[in-house]
Amino acid sequence: DLICLRRDFGFVVRGLFDTMLASRLLGRRKFGLGALLKEHFNFDADKRMQRSDWSQRPLTQSQLTYAQQDTHFLPRLHERLTAELRACDRLSWAEQDFARLPLICEAMTERSPERDDHAFWRVQGARLLTPEQKGRLKALYQLRDGIAARLDRPAFKVFADWVLLALVQDPPESLDDFAPRRGLRRAGIERYGPQILEALRQAQPIRGNPPPGVGRRRRSKKILDPLAKERYEALRTVRRSEAEALGLEPEVGLSNALLEELARHPPATLADLRGRPELQGWRGPLFAAPLYRALGAAPSSN
Repeated sequence: DLICLRRDFGFVVRGLFDTMLASRLLGRRKFGLGALLKEHFNFDADKRMQRSDWSQRPLTQSQLTYAQQDTHFLPRLHERLTAELRACDRLSWAEQDFARLPLICEAMTERSPERDDHAFWRVQGARLLTPEQKGRLKALYQLRDGIAARLDRPAFKVFADWVLLALVQDPPESLDDFAPRRGLRRAGIERYGPQILEALRQAQPIRGNPPPGVGRRRRSKKILDPLAKERYEALRTVRRSEAEALGLEPEVGLSNALLEELARHPPATLADLRGRPELQGWRGPLFAAPLYRALGAAPSSN
């Protein structure tokens, strides 16, 4: 949501309190809003309206009720989580993480899917397609994004990903070849069929896999060299141990991406490690020294 607000309207949100981050810093394993409302207020949230079309007016009574319920408890939830964070001396941790959110959103806005020519790789199963099918998927993905932008609707409201995959694997050659199906009914065929056919005709085969870092992120540790793999496992062990001592899930402490980067390119000094952006604030004093010791104990290429 923050990325969309920044990208589409230039809004920068300050002073945000993220209930999910706060809950994870308190050691909770169930940190979604529904779980928190159940825990704190014994309220079962109705999420049926999450994918409703909120651009239509007037809003239905069900939508209004959902919106009210989705926000009604937030002030009290904020008070309770703040009190818990203060009681365990982690309020400053949360405030530091909250302050980083606008910076993360700014960085992610620059590489958002709408600006990415390789965005079609994000469709699950794209890598398993033939070169011809990959080309069709790219063409239909871009067609869908264009239609969604013109209609000001989410892309999944135009065609779901699985509909795109069905079309690229068994492409129609004419309007008569279309068969009404869930996700693409007769009205959709009549409205978009000619554009789909044209996109399929113009599609060019795409050979190979996406460039590194593009689309659904590949697990980088699978392609680490042997020495880096050993460093990575040593870092994971330290992260798990330190996080467990704090009552946190490991990834709340440090991301896998950071551990992989350190495994590939170990810092020369402890000061270098402490200088990394990911280790600013509360994480540095808790994780930097143990990570550095682990890197020193791990095998070296020298």
